[in-house]
Amino acid sequence: MDTTLNKNNELCEQDYQRVKDCKLQMVTENDNHLTASGVETTKKIAGLFYERYSNLFDPSEVEFKVGITSKVRTNEIAHAFVDGLRDLRPDININEEDYVIRSHNDSK
Repeated sequence: MDTTLNKNNELCEQDYQRVKDCKLQMVTENDNHLTASGVETTKKIAGLFYERYSNLFDPSEVEFKVGITSKVRTNEIAHAFVDGLRDLRPDININEEDYVIRSHNDSK
């Protein structure tokens, strides 16, 4: 039985205070940004793609263009993915352009 709940399924006073006093480590300025663990996960995904489809990532055969939305997070994910590829293939060269994909909602 969970000892933090009393017989009425309510938090005890001590645990209530802990929850009330809890502060998240997130600040407003970081809203919608990719977390450090998100960057690492995205780099790992890039590595898995490279392992599975290495012929698609041969810079002598393929010209890379990365499209992003206007959202900060998609830009950060794209950079993390490309960085993950560059960790494996430093010769991959992706020119950064302002290549923003507009959704149909943005074009109205």
